Amino acid sequence: MKKLSITLMLLTIVGLSSSFAQNLTKPKKGNAIRLKEYTLTIKQGEEMNIDMWVVKAKKYKLNLGAPEAKGKDGVNFWFNSKSENPITYGVKIKVDQNTPLGDHMYILKVDGNGRNAVKGATILVKVVSAEE
Repeated sequence: MKKLSITLMLLTIVGLSSSFAQNLTKPKKGNAIRLKEYTLTIKQGEEMNIDMWVVKAKKYKLNLGAPEAKGKDGVNFWFNSKSENPITYGVKIKVDQNTPLGDHMYILKVDGNGRNAVKGATILVKVVSAEE
């Protein structure tokens, strides 16, 4: 009975730790951007920091350009390179004070051609009132 309870406890711990882990599985084809959360809620005038990973399908070294975010004005993105293995960027997202309330969709991408091409990711920024 004691062995069974220890085994169940270990399985529970492993299950919990894997549910919080970032999905960095290799894509079947090409390279891809991965985020921990694809929907963020940010108040007007505030900022948030997240991590963005570029996951490569094969073991070759990538030659990548600068990351960028494309979408409407009002939400600003800054990218800082953090590590090479896996390729990680720190992303600072700041919502302007005058940004309209609601959902704003942005496409995150990293420049690269041929085997260096990276499939972009879509992130939804929900802007809420700073008074809430």
